[in-house]
Amino acid sequence: MKAMVLAAGLGTRLRPLTQHLPKSLIPVCNRPMLVRLLETLRQQGVTSVVTNVHYLAAEIMREIGDGSRFGLPVHFSLESRLLGTGGGLAQVSELLDSESAFLLINSDLLLNLDLSAVLEQHLRRKAAATVVVQSHPEDGVTPWLGIDTANCVRYVPGMKDPGGLRRVLFSGVHVLSPAIFRYLPRGEPSCVLRTGYVGMLQAGLVVDAYEVSPGAFMEVGRPDQFLAATFQLMAGVAAPVTRDSPASVIRTGPVLIDRDVALGSGLRLGPYAVIGEGAAIGSDSSVEYSIVLPGVQLPAGTRLRSSIVSKHGTLNVEGLSLPAVAGAQP
Repeated sequence: MKAMVLAAGLGTRLRPLTQHLPKSLIPVCNRPMLVRLLETLRQQGVTSVVTNVHYLAAEIMREIGDGSRFGLPVHFSLESRLLGTGGGLAQVSELLDSESAFLLINSDLLLNLDLSAVLEQHLRRKAAATVVVQSHPEDGVTPWLGIDTANCVRYVPGMKDPGGLRRVLFSGVHVLSPAIFRYLPRGEPSCVLRTGYVGMLQAGLVVDAYEVSPGAFMEVGRPDQFLAATFQLMAGVAAPVTRDSPASVIRTGPVLIDRDVALGSGLRLGPYAVIGEGAAIGSDSSVEYSIVLPGVQLPAGTRLRSSIVSKHGTLNVEGLSLPAVAGAQP
């Protein structure tokens, strides 16, 4: 199966982290999120990928290259202006319209689901589209899709709510047939849901839902999501990963330290601390429930909690539920 990865966005919700680094290259547990996604796609049998790029496109193309180091051919679709999810997909139609089905996925996702099972359901139910969904938080804020008792999608944003539908949360993962291209104008900005899906539903085509349990996908496009996903990935780290740490550094719970990191004396790291490549942390500092991105220089006496720090600024995340660790200070 071929796949398109959507990576053209501006990453505004993660500013200032994305001021000089595209969102798809921000490291999650010290590995760029797009690299993680490409590795997952290859492991799940995807044979080639096309990704759209716009903001800081050269950075993405330089990092990913032709995909050979992932064992997965990667092609790029350069957008001189943002075309949206629908316009971006329409621009690469000639690469995908010969497929019986293909994958469309957001770049800011971490996946823990069987994509072959989604494809199997899509083909068995002869759907024009299949979306991966999970239960909705019913918070009155989060966008939703509406499905009927047969797990068919009957409502997407841009339609009038018919009522009587179960609300589900869309993951950003689609399996699509080439029928989608009939409803997406080429060369114009559009939304794959509000334009393409509305068109398919109005034409009577089957749009199916594949429901998964919480944890099957994790979004990392907002600061709170980014920290929560990092904590979830780190939960399986039994012991700190360290390189050349001074003996006076106190480590609690899962801690990830990348290469070429300079650590001062008297540090308290963790729980849930990630230190990126080439970072330096001054003496008598503490970093807990926080991410220090590559190249950051922290002065002595710094105190970080529930924060993400880049060379261009700091994001402080309030109200996030923090995982408990035995021996950690409250």
